[in-house]
Amino acid sequence: MENNKSMTASAVMTHTDTSLMKAHRKEEHAENRNKVLWNMFQIGLSIFLMCLMALPVLAAPGDANAASQAVDRVYNIVSAIIVAMGSIMAALGVYHLARSFSSHDPAQKTQGIEFIAGGALAIVVTSIVNLVKSKN
Repeated sequence: MENNKSMTASAVMTHTDTSLMKAHRKEEHAENRNKVLWNMFQIGLSIFLMCLMALPVLAAPGDANAASQAVDRVYNIVSAIIVAMGSIMAALGVYHLARSFSSHDPAQKTQGIEFIAGGALAIVVTSIVNLVKSKN
């Protein structure tokens, strides 16, 4: 009789474990669905912004120079912002790299190197764009 009780208890335990696993799977499925939806939103927004950037700039025939100056001003502002963000990223990378040497954390070391590379890339890209722009 006691053996029968232990079998029933183990069956209940297995049923409880199974229902917990099903609930956990449902949570994971919901999280994955949210991630997919977020990624789809980001891709859609990127495509929309790229299409928006492809619109031609229309100006009156005599105002072509004024339109070019306005675009150059906006470009200079955006370029300065990108360089500033690159500098901040590089400085943060140096901080993470220095901190990783004291804590012996390889993940933080990798993150520091990635930040330094990303910041340097952001700084250099604006210079490359200026060189290409000046040759045209």
